[in-house]
Amino acid sequence: MTDRFQKKILATAEKFNMFDSGDKVLVGFSGGPDSMALLHSLNVIKDLLNIKICALHINHRLRTKAAGQDEQFAIKVCKKWNVPVRSEKVDVKKYAQKHKLSIEESARVLRYEELSKWAKRLHCNKIAIGHNANDNVETVIINLIRGTGLAGLAGIPPKRDNIIRPLIETDRSEILAYLKSNKLNYCHDLTNLELGLRRNYIRHKIIPLLEELNPNLAKTVMRNSQIVRTIDNDITLMAQQAQQTVLNKADKGCIKLDIKKLLSYNHSIQREIIKQILPALEFKEIESILELTKKSSGKRLEINPEMSVCKEYNYLHIIGNKQKAPELADKIWKVNIGENTKIPELNLELNADIIKNEKMSFDNDSAVFDKSQITPPLSIRLRKTGDRFIPFKGKEKKLKDILIDDKIPVRLRDQLPLLCDANNILWIIGSRRSNIGLITNKIKECLKIKIRKMKLN
Repeated sequence: MTDRFQKKILATAEKFNMFDSGDKVLVGFSGGPDSMALLHSLNVIKDLLNIKICALHINHRLRTKAAGQDEQFAIKVCKKWNVPVRSEKVDVKKYAQKHKLSIEESARVLRYEELSKWAKRLHCNKIAIGHNANDNVETVIINLIRGTGLAGLAGIPPKRDNIIRPLIETDRSEILAYLKSNKLNYCHDLTNLELGLRRNYIRHKIIPLLEELNPNLAKTVMRNSQIVRTIDNDITLMAQQAQQTVLNKADKGCIKLDIKKLLSYNHSIQREIIKQILPALEFKEIESILELTKKSSGKRLEINPEMSVCKEYNYLHIIGNKQKAPELADKIWKVNIGENTKIPELNLELNADIIKNEKMSFDNDSAVFDKSQITPPLSIRLRKTGDRFIPFKGKEKKLKDILIDDKIPVRLRDQLPLLCDANNILWIIGSRRSNIGLITNKIKECLKIKIRKMKLN
């Protein structure tokens, strides 16, 4: 016979589709009031749900004597109720020091790691956690203070992947009343009274004040969380669909976004698109990227030591910050006729040969010059300040202006290899050839340069 508390759990489970017939559920069981109520109630209604349950107790080693007592208590309870149980010890303090996290966050991370590990070992397809409606209030307030956006204001999800929270619509007073009516003892964690911990301060100082204004605070926050979660899910879905139109094909290691298409969506969708592509970014960083879309071409934003975003005409390029290569600005690589020339520093390989005059048109991979108009030696170098260039059938201009006219991205301009003879730039490789050494019918020998391999970073 199920009581009111258990019926509420059944209603929550049905509402959020938490259980399927035949599930094997691993219950996180600390021995505290929430997990005690969760394990007891699931053990009573397991046949109604047609599920099997087992439990995992995690000893955080934070309270030497008390932690051991809690562990023994949890094991004793499970044996009494014929619930299979495992116990695992973790070193929270050591983990916190190693990863530079708070004790609270380290305990949370290790707790989920152990639950996930043991769920696989025990062949459990669901993990049940004892979070309740009051925990959700605390989480929402913490996230509001931190500024985590809609996802944070959505609070603790009732269900995420294989993790379920059957008590999420039940407040703490209902849990304590259930334990009392069933004469169930539970562990008292005295660290929950330490006001130096942020969550405890919110629980014991802030929430009582808010409950004076709204006695139904937990229910109100839960209702708002569900509304916000729906909105957040809708935005996430719309952004996933929009992302397909905004993302553009790009080279490996570079993400290319179409600015016009990105800005065609409202700001919330724009922000979520960036968040989905770069989930580790904070609000300010995402806003800075969107602000970059309004700036002139060539502007660059360094997000962090590993990543930058460049605006290149109608696109945003998200690229990794590579370690600076050895200084190449003044370096010159000799090109020998009749040989392959490999320049690893520029990811370039080319071939120079003398050929008989024949009708050949210029393309991005090759260029042909009148040999008699070329002054040896041939070489490859990068651009320098003051470089000038005579474009094909054009007038001499600053090389910088040529690159701007051709809309060569700023980040690539210093990487473009230049084929030179003793006096002039003959070819901006992969782009324009010069007006020097044009082919006519009277020419007997030509110099042909063929690109075998070239890749700009």
